Amino acid sequence: MLISLSLPVFGPMEIVFLRVMAAAITLAPFAWRHVRGQPVRLLLSMMALGVTNNAIPFALISWGQTGITSGFASILNASVPLFGIIYAHLLTGDEKMRPNRVVGVVTGFAGVVLLMSASLGSPDISFLHAGAMILSSNFYALSTIYAKRFKVPSSLITFCQVTGASLVTLPFALPALWTSLEMDEGVLMALFWCLLLGVFGTAIAYMLYFTILRRSGATNIMLATLLVPIMAIYLGVAILGEDITNMQLMGFAIVSLGLLMVDGRIMPQKWR
Repeated sequence: MLISLSLPVFGPMEIVFLRVMAAAITLAPFAWRHVRGQPVRLLLSMMALGVTNNAIPFALISWGQTGITSGFASILNASVPLFGIIYAHLLTGDEKMRPNRVVGVVTGFAGVVLLMSASLGSPDISFLHAGAMILSSNFYALSTIYAKRFKVPSSLITFCQVTGASLVTLPFALPALWTSLEMDEGVLMALFWCLLLGVFGTAIAYMLYFTILRRSGATNIMLATLLVPIMAIYLGVAILGEDITNMQLMGFAIVSLGLLMVDGRIMPQKWR
């Protein structure tokens, strides 16, 4: 929702830069004491995570929301664990597929297909912009698997990744940013929305994200994305006046059912 509120003033790359820069400034006092003594190669590796886990997916999401509603974008973003389960099976040794996960992934992808078909049949929804959201989910999923290797405090890895993302997005955002900041109408509120997005939706959210990742594993943390669309749909309808179609709700319900199957608690014991 905060991205949608910022888009009338700032372009997608500007929002990404302002978001990650605000997060980096917020985290600097907490992370700085952990930086000393860390190998430079490790710090650079965590900064590289900012490209795949911040810069690219944030840009895809911001651009995607220029052609679809924030509620529909959040529903598509719920596909992250579906891709993550496949990547975890292929790339890790401790999160392999089990019968419940196979059934859950197949069910979840049926919901994704339904959602994408809904975009083809609607003049108000761009299939290309919806595809950008699905691509961002793949980047999130792969980045989560990659991030498992870092055994450092959550504040440090979060600070490094948003700092890396800030450096990468700066040259793309800066030329347009000066023009946007010269606007008289709405610029202060748009900056405020980006600040909220950076502090709460990036800095604090990712610190919690990496803490849970270290304790519960990649698949469990990605399942938390199931909670995001519920609030995003409510806020999009209540505040932005967005419309949610029955087809979108049905697709979300199928994706949710697939993720509950992945979790295993609604499946027979022998399938878990």
